[in-house]
Amino acid sequence: MKISGKLQGETKITLPGEWFGNIDPESMVVQLTPYGVAQDLYVKSIDYGYYVEVRSQSGTAINCFYTIEVQPKQ
Repeated sequence: MKISGKLQGETKITLPGEWFGNIDPESMVVQLTPYGVAQDLYVKSIDYGYYVEVRSQSGTAINCFYTIEVQPKQ
């Protein structure tokens, strides 16, 4: 399962509702690609099935592309 998009001026990536209870949270891979300027992005927290919270170490406004991949629960 995979989603991608752009995060601009926000800190949370909302995960699809159908993922809740249906994914293996240990398999989640989050890729962040800064857009415009260097931002030192990192994942602050993951509320499995709901959202991924992103922060910028440099304190700049977040402007990035993201891809999140996860395996279904077996």
